Amino acid sequence: MLIWHPALVFMAVRKRKRTVQKKLIKKKAPKNTGSKSKIFTASVYTNLKDGHLPLKLVKVIQALEKSLKKKVFMVIQNGKSPYGQLDETLIQRLRKEVDNIPRELALLIDSPGGYAIDAYRLSALLRKASPKYLALVSRYAKSAATLVVLGAGQIMLGSFGELGPLDAWYYDPEKEEKVSALNEVQALERLHAFSLEAIDSTMILLGKRANKKISTLLPLSLDYICGLLKPIFEKIDVVHYTRSSRVLLAAEEYATRLLSGRYSKKRAAVIARHLTEMYPEHGFSIDIEEAKRIDANLVVAPSEEQDAIMKKIVEYLESDITIIGTIEEAK
Repeated sequence: MLIWHPALVFMAVRKRKRTVQKKLIKKKAPKNTGSKSKIFTASVYTNLKDGHLPLKLVKVIQALEKSLKKKVFMVIQNGKSPYGQLDETLIQRLRKEVDNIPRELALLIDSPGGYAIDAYRLSALLRKASPKYLALVSRYAKSAATLVVLGAGQIMLGSFGELGPLDAWYYDPEKEEKVSALNEVQALERLHAFSLEAIDSTMILLGKRANKKISTLLPLSLDYICGLLKPIFEKIDVVHYTRSSRVLLAAEEYATRLLSGRYSKKRAAVIARHLTEMYPEHGFSIDIEEAKRIDANLVVAPSEEQDAIMKKIVEYLESDITIIGTIEEAK
């Protein structure tokens, strides 16, 4: 008969208990996948906290890249942060990054604009890297940002996307602020149009009531209109007007040159002039229907899948973010 010593029994029980505990711990422990959640940033700049892009935005952009079969390069600007507008600072930074700009490029641009010369430089820089880049507008590309879009091989406007008139900003040292060239030039054009309309209406009114010859009534009408508008015209700063006119003319010429890659020079000039002269204010909305009225081939609509993705992107553009470059995994 085998008799167990009490000490041996205690040690056996203790060993058995430890074995059971190890098995329970092993069973409850989560599997170690060996990988961490990936963190993404922009290749050039972002003003987001820690430089990290929202994972949901990253997935939306990646879905767009998959649908387009092109790498998306973002120029998303809010106008407040560094690189928040089209200016020399942005161009200098991107010139350093030019070797990293994808060959097959889709430019996702969301910008309030900036300086015409820098918008032209940006378009020229992108064309060197990707000669027929695709421009994507989910929300808006206004003012000088429209110039960047015009340099693309193809322009895709989403359901919410819009361009703007070819306006441009310049710095006014007297006002110590940026001003719109279009506002000042169009103010004079509206006064000119009003003068002609006022002369016509005055001549018609006098003709009906006075029953006199045109040669008699015309001097009276001119004197009346001149007296009415002279104080307004005297307040116009000729130097300011000339400067604004030159800035707009430069924007129109830049647009003509950029469009010449897709159109004849004559047709490109017509489109550029339309975008410069035919809209009453700086913020006028040129959506896909209006763009097609300018020229049937100026813009294209995205597929249903692409449009759905571009709508999702707009949700992120409504916050004050600036993102420049492609998506890359943070190191």
